[in-house]
Amino acid sequence: VGFSDVAGQMGPADVYIGWVDAYGNPHLSDRSTDDNHQLLDPDRQQDGIVESAAKTASGSLTVTFRRRLDTNDWMDRVITSKPMNIIWAMS
Repeated sequence: VGFSDVAGQMGPADVYIGWVDAYGNPHLSDRSTDDNHQLLDPDRQQDGIVESAAKTASGSLTVTFRRRLDTNDWMDRVITSKPMNIIWAMS
């Protein structure tokens, strides 16, 4: 899931990628995408905290996480009460 600067575009954006490894351990990576929608390296400051994660037998994955509305990280978008562009991708 991510927060994009441009409606309908995957970048530039503040994104969080979640997964569960082969041992069932949840992971979350705080990252960004650039103007060309390319995924950049993980942010130096990782602001997301995994609350829960589950993978079903059919392969569906749900990751619940939290973060501060304003992380004081220049790579992250501040979440406000104003409209925001929410993006997501599945693979």
